[in-house]
Amino acid sequence: MTTPLFVGLDVGGTTMKAGVVDDAGRTLASVSLPTEAHRGQALGLDRMCETIRQAAVAAGLKMSAISAIGVATPGTMDIPGGLILDPPNLKPWRNVPVR
Repeated sequence: MTTPLFVGLDVGGTTMKAGVVDDAGRTLASVSLPTEAHRGQALGLDRMCETIRQAAVAAGLKMSAISAIGVATPGTMDIPGGLILDPPNLKPWRNVPVR
């Protein structure tokens, strides 16, 4: 049986950080990319995906090896809807679909 592997993504106003961990919480790899929120939410979503992909590559993994991804974002979220509503440090983002 394969140990589950997870990615955690922290979306900040300055940087996005992603780490790959195993089921025991041991870090396998981590990366950081600039957020560049001012460039808009479409680029932001691309940057989120790229940060996650780079973390997987840094851990020597394919994305198919990842069991789940957790995302931490600033401000209020509509969790059932999968939206970042109006993040205070990610202007001009608003109602960003992150699921």
